[in-house]
Amino acid sequence: MKRAVMFLLSFLLLGAVAISGTYNNAFAWHGSPPSEEVVIVICSVSGSAFNVTAVSNPLSSTVPISPGNDCATDLTALKNAGLVIRNVQPLNTSPPSVVYTFVNGSEK
Repeated sequence: MKRAVMFLLSFLLLGAVAISGTYNNAFAWHGSPPSEEVVIVICSVSGSAFNVTAVSNPLSSTVPISPGNDCATDLTALKNAGLVIRNVQPLNTSPPSVVYTFVNGSEK
């Protein structure tokens, strides 16, 4: 299970980098591409709680997010740290899960 979650998390992080547009010739950046920190959080239903089950967080020293934490609390901490939600996707898993992708900067 952990191996599958880590594979999914790595795949999602790679996808977030690819989708950022820095390699798309049709929308090529003029000059330096914007720098973005990407934080991916996966939350799942656990009994009556909605907890973090996996996280990729390069900002862990300033915004500590850990598996097992309450999802709402950790998502609020990321928003309060100045990150914005770039994407939210449901996962068709058991238990039901949701993937949240945050980036630094303003809403785009």
